[in-house]
Order: sequence, then C-alpha cells, then structure tokens
Amino acid sequence: MLEFTLYDIYRVFKSGGLLWLDHFFCMGSQLNTTYIPMLDRIGFKKLRWNASRKLDREIHKNEWYISALLEQPMK
Repeated sequence: MLEFTLYDIYRVFKSGGLLWLDHFFCMGSQLNTTYIPMLDRIGFKKLRWNASRKLDREIHKNEWYISALLEQPMK
C-alpha cells in the first residue's frame, strides 16, 4: 500500500517537488530489502537521507527510523 501511495504522490508532484519523510519507522531487515529499493523504483532523488537505530529500551533492538528529503527529478 505504501508503494502505491508514494507512486501517486510522485505522479501529482511537479518537477522539483519535495517530499519529507520524518521518523518513518521500520525493522532493520526491511530497510535495505524493502524500503530503499522501493524508493529507488519510484524515482525520487534522495537530497537528504538519515537512517538511525531507535534508541529506547524496547524489546526489539533492530528498529530503525528513516528521515529523508526526497525530490521528484526535474524533467
């Protein structure tokens, strides 16, 4: 569902349109296998990218947050 939503956002953006993802949560195993390839497939250019581990003391130690500034490339 997220991929379709991001495709639709990409579709309606004008060239140079910006999308800011802030504190997007995922599991570490999903980061490289799911979310990074999905953003690359859609076509957003990564202007800023920060992925960091969640720093609280919950049971799951492999939780990550992504903050990113994405741009629809100029046509």
